[in-house]
Amino acid sequence: MIAQLRFALLFALAAGGAVVSVAQDALTPQQVIERMTNAYATCRSYQDVSEFVYFTEPSRRTGIQPIALTNAQSFSIRFQRPSLLRFEFSHQEQPENVTPEQIRNSASWPRYKCILWSDGQQTRIYSEKTHSYWQGADLSNGVAQATTLSQWRGGAILDYLTNPAGGFVSFGLRAASSVHEDDLEGTKCYVLSGGITNTSTLVEFWIGKKDFLLRKTRFAMQMGRSSTVIDQLHRDVRINETIPDSVFRFHLPEDARETTNALSLLPDVERQAAIMRKQLDEARHNTGRGVVVNPKSPSYIDCRRDGLVLYPGETRVSWDKLQQPKNTVDQMLDEIQEHNRDRYVIVMVRPQSVKYYRTIRNLIGKRPIDVGYEPIDADFEVKLVDGKILELEQPQPRFPAIGWPVKPVVRAVPTNKTPVFFECRNNEVFFVDKDGLDTQVAKLLGQVKPQQRGHVEEFLKAIEGHEATNEYYRVDLQYLRVGVMALDLRTGAHGDGLGELNAAGSKFRLALENLDAQNRYIAFLVRDDSFEVFRKARAIVETADFDTGWELLGFDEPIKFGVGGVTVAPQ
Repeated sequence: MIAQLRFALLFALAAGGAVVSVAQDALTPQQVIERMTNAYATCRSYQDVSEFVYFTEPSRRTGIQPIALTNAQSFSIRFQRPSLLRFEFSHQEQPENVTPEQIRNSASWPRYKCILWSDGQQTRIYSEKTHSYWQGADLSNGVAQATTLSQWRGGAILDYLTNPAGGFVSFGLRAASSVHEDDLEGTKCYVLSGGITNTSTLVEFWIGKKDFLLRKTRFAMQMGRSSTVIDQLHRDVRINETIPDSVFRFHLPEDARETTNALSLLPDVERQAAIMRKQLDEARHNTGRGVVVNPKSPSYIDCRRDGLVLYPGETRVSWDKLQQPKNTVDQMLDEIQEHNRDRYVIVMVRPQSVKYYRTIRNLIGKRPIDVGYEPIDADFEVKLVDGKILELEQPQPRFPAIGWPVKPVVRAVPTNKTPVFFECRNNEVFFVDKDGLDTQVAKLLGQVKPQQRGHVEEFLKAIEGHEATNEYYRVDLQYLRVGVMALDLRTGAHGDGLGELNAAGSKFRLALENLDAQNRYIAFLVRDDSFEVFRKARAIVETADFDTGWELLGFDEPIKFGVGGVTVAPQ
């Protein structure tokens, strides 16, 4: 299973703002998710002891009598801000060319310990099976690889702890339909129920009513007459307790060997990934282009400076009309949702249309429909041919970590890669180098005593005279107290313009040359005055075989990595 890890970029309009009080009995699924996001982003430490349980009733076609199979595996998480982590799980090795009889006795398959740990300086994963270890570039990269190896055990919590907006729960509940309450092992919980779009998979999340921490996740899948239920149970959950430094120290066995391929730590996981690559390669050979034709037909929403235009039909919608219940946009999206097997929507984004774009994105986010976003120039003329705007045909997305195109799905692509951010503004491209700024911030916060973090004056005094900066950006340190890294563009800074991007010695090209397309993807932060340079930079990046994603920012909207924003995932 390829881990569906979403790397979140957050744009907060105001850090540490007041939280609107809402009666707990009337919380919506989105409100529960927002409070959970905040709970993980603001805790100083987190600990749990967890269990991964799956229950399978095989189909008769496997040659096994229809007997229920149950299996359980343990894992645990220890995390302390800013970057101390120990994630330990028990991996059960799947035999090669597994037989029906082996499936029947799967509970007795060999088990091996696997550990991800970060001491704030190094991030490593060690496998007891191969007596080998892998060293990551940073904590986010380590978490991405570990969740892939563990088949997403603990992935949602690791996501929320190391990337404050998380995102996996929101992704899993794109088709959320209900929230109710339940008592789980003595803890009163909200239960969010829904489904993953275009699949028969049902998902549920149990979230504590008092602390808004995740206690259980459930995935229920039906394939023919075979059904599988996968539960992750998080027990002995504790936050804001001091964890001994020794927990985050790990001494490698003397016979441990280093590997540069994280998948090789668990050969059966690597083997399954190779089988998937082969299947996709065969699909590419058989189709000639490696894609499955998408039979869905598009509708379009054109976000303009002064309103919206819907196609087909060229229906115009003003801001006032957009605020009315059951407006034309709602009706259009409801119809697409009702026929989501045959329909999808593409949102065209013009300069100075951020207000409309954000509103449309929020409306679409509540519905299980496929969507693509594309920036277009202010003078772009819409011409439909057979119901389609041909100039907006999207490039074929690739399956994460494998590389072959699979099908033209316009929804964001799940990935276990980590993002590298570039900002497009003033029609120039700037390398954010968030990794470098993260390292500086982690070092600075490591010098702040825990008791100083809870008091504004003491915190500001502790960081006085320090700075975190690079060639283009400066971190506004006062926001760090509330878990937000805010960036200001340095006075006089200039990136690469349209005529410089392709030059061999450009800063943009040099930054790309130091990145690995197998483990990283490019996330563009696009100001609405810089669509032209964005499109050129994206073309260069995709030619270099990188996955890409983008997010629109208003001309003067600040960049803030922290709580309460949106995601930039490969598309």
